[in-house]
Amino acid sequence: QFKRDCVPDAPKVGSGGSLSPRGDWRMPSDASVAAWLAEAKAIPESLDQPRAVPRATRAASDRRTR
Repeated sequence: QFKRDCVPDAPKVGSGGSLSPRGDWRMPSDASVAAWLAEAKAIPESLDQPRAVPRATRAASDRRTR
């Protein structure tokens, strides 16, 4: 019989207080960091600066308003 482990082959994200592997969130092993980096670049250096909108988000919002 095959192994019945449906947990993805990826590291756990966060400290996780659960003893069950199903209780923790696991980052997909084939995930791309590009979306996260775009969001991180959009964070202003201080609260006085306006928040920059990533290009992909801006293009999607432009399409919705038309």
